[in-house]
Amino acid sequence: MVLIWYGLLSVEAMSLKEKRMVIRSFKDRAMKKYPVVVAETTHQDALDRAGITVAIVGTDKALLESILSKLEVEWYNAGGGDIIEDEVFIWRERG
Repeated sequence: MVLIWYGLLSVEAMSLKEKRMVIRSFKDRAMKKYPVVVAETTHQDALDRAGITVAIVGTDKALLESILSKLEVEWYNAGGGDIIEDEVFIWRERG
């Protein structure tokens, strides 16, 4: 099973350089602590927001959702702003 999360996040930054430092801090911390892949996928040139996509692969849906909840805390700890909106997609192989 693959859980994919997309979040539109507000970023409190005075420059794109500062925004990228916040995003990089979140990505590095998340990928070091959890078995996830994180990428900034939209709004790269916007100063006040970022579109972040997280992918997690596993067999236990509850565990994947738990990791996702912990990542929200990581976002706030990295100095991020609010989560404006988010979507979760779950892909399961049939067979």
